Amino acid sequence: MGKHAVVRGEVHISNIDRQAMFNRNLNEYEAVYMEGRSDTIQLHKNTSCYYLFLLGYFTLDLGYSLVRPLQSRFGSDEYNVKKEAKDRGLEFDGEIDLEIHEIYESCNPAIRKWLPVVIILIFFCALISAFLGNKKDVYWFSLLLVALFIPFLYLGVSTSVSGDKDREKEMVDNIETKTNSREQNKILILVGDSHVNPISDALEEKGWNVVREYSEHPYPKLKRRLSKSFSFII
Repeated sequence: MGKHAVVRGEVHISNIDRQAMFNRNLNEYEAVYMEGRSDTIQLHKNTSCYYLFLLGYFTLDLGYSLVRPLQSRFGSDEYNVKKEAKDRGLEFDGEIDLEIHEIYESCNPAIRKWLPVVIILIFFCALISAFLGNKKDVYWFSLLLVALFIPFLYLGVSTSVSGDKDREKEMVDNIETKTNSREQNKILILVGDSHVNPISDALEEKGWNVVREYSEHPYPKLKRRLSKSFSFII
């Protein structure tokens, strides 16, 4: 019997797709695999740039931490996929992605090396502008915001320019290895919406039967619509 997977896209701060994934007959499914990694933070030989990259991840996590209480306040608590899977009798694995240091290593070396220099130059230009400007309070406040977002900017640009091919390959390889060792043939996979097609394509190349389910959140729906509308430009 061939292997079967439902690859569901999501926006990580939204519950819409997590709930929708479980809104089906789950009797035939054996496990849920979710984009994620271990809680272990490893050091790296290239300390300065890697720590800037790591601070970017902490900034991202801080953003998630600030959003979740707001969601709870408006009646939308975080949907615990692991608990839901266990309650439904499904095995759960949330560590199929690259570790943070591996994502850093997968980024373009030139980008990793020179992007901090560019960002620091921009910061110093802003610093000089703040020092020479008339409305110093406004400039210094803006400068503080820029400084706080430098690590996140480094993380975002590095990963966006380098792409996610290594991450997606790792996720597919991990899913293949783990399902083989656990003798699982029918699973649910929850990943960021941008990973749905690459992961589905790679699984199909390995002989899997794949059902693609894209995020129902307004943001990726808008992105897909714009991508389709302007595809003639590419």
